[in-house]
Amino acid sequence: MNPPTILLINVHSTLNAGDLALLECALSQFGRSSPNARFIISANWIGEDYYKDNHLEVIPSPYWIAGAGEGKPVWLQIFRLLTGLLTAWWAACHLPIPNKSRWKPFIDVYRRADLVIGVAGNQFYSTGRYGWPFPLHALSVYLAHLFHKPFYTMPQSLGPLRRWWERFLMKRLYGKGRKIYLRDQVSIELAKSIGIPANRIIYAPDPAFSYNAGDDNSARELLKKYGWKLGQPAVGATVLASMGRTLKQDHIGQYYRTIARVLEKMIRDLGVDVFLFIQVSGPTHMENDSKGAQRVLELLPENLRHRAALVDEQLSPAMLKACYGQMNLFLATRLHSGIFSLGMRVPTVFVGYLTKTHGVMTSLGLENWCVPIDGISEDSLWKVINQAWNDRDSRKNILQEIIPKVAREADKVGSAILEEWSKG
Repeated sequence: MNPPTILLINVHSTLNAGDLALLECALSQFGRSSPNARFIISANWIGEDYYKDNHLEVIPSPYWIAGAGEGKPVWLQIFRLLTGLLTAWWAACHLPIPNKSRWKPFIDVYRRADLVIGVAGNQFYSTGRYGWPFPLHALSVYLAHLFHKPFYTMPQSLGPLRRWWERFLMKRLYGKGRKIYLRDQVSIELAKSIGIPANRIIYAPDPAFSYNAGDDNSARELLKKYGWKLGQPAVGATVLASMGRTLKQDHIGQYYRTIARVLEKMIRDLGVDVFLFIQVSGPTHMENDSKGAQRVLELLPENLRHRAALVDEQLSPAMLKACYGQMNLFLATRLHSGIFSLGMRVPTVFVGYLTKTHGVMTSLGLENWCVPIDGISEDSLWKVINQAWNDRDSRKNILQEIIPKVAREADKVGSAILEEWSKG
């Protein structure tokens, strides 16, 4: 059998360290199983340096083509989406697409691809007042079925889905998939409830559990620039950006105040130094975690700010994971920052801002290590943090027992997909 042409869809941004790690995991897993496979990446932000530096073939996604990333008016995005649908139907009838069509490169790739794979992540959840840009992400899956291409997903989360039409779309699109890998029990229950056939749903851990960390010595040298000292207890944290319409802004304000008060208490009562990391630096200002981290630092008492440092560098996922491994405890709001720290056997407390966080932790049997962002308070978070600090040695032992197995399972998905695909 000839090496396959694999189209990876719904890739968001390489400026999100979690997204980038998941993309690299997909390329690595499929590349090991089929060394000569050709990869084409459909990305929401096509001009990022990572693609050029690594000589990757990238095409614009519907999100980019419709102008969502540029903030084009929604009416224009809808018009472009409808144009894309009509163009795809035209092409499916084996009719030529005009060269000047903005949709031509995107549609041509589907005709050449041997299989279409949704990358790991949480691409499909309710957002905004009217659910936009959900349909743009859905179009990438619909075209796989329109052109009769086998469709799979790497381990994903689904939801929350608040609207009937979102649930209907997911049933139609994912229900036709060959194998839908989901990374948490909440998503599995949702998938079954909306009618996705149970025999197509497979649980697998998030691929980032198998992601390799960078060099420990390099991480220590980097952290020393920010005041890290060997032997001095250190707590790492990621703080969420404002996230626009994804979260209620009054919740964000309460969240920043709570994080600041808890970090203050940790510095005072536990004698730790705090290091805030930038897990996501773009692609838009609403997704840039540095603004949230700066806000938390500003809320700390002035006389304690020297005990907290912002590691304000755009680090690779591997180096972030290595840095997290130097911490004695980690407070993660970004899901993959917590997955990285768990992978380094660092006791971690999660602040969950979508159902994916609680779902992933429940699947590991660690749901008590998670606090929801809705209604978060100093007392509720401090209780979990203080327990984690007191139990950190036993928690390291728990992680030492479960993480190696989770990492092995997470690393098998790519080969399993290609094996199933090769059977026809």
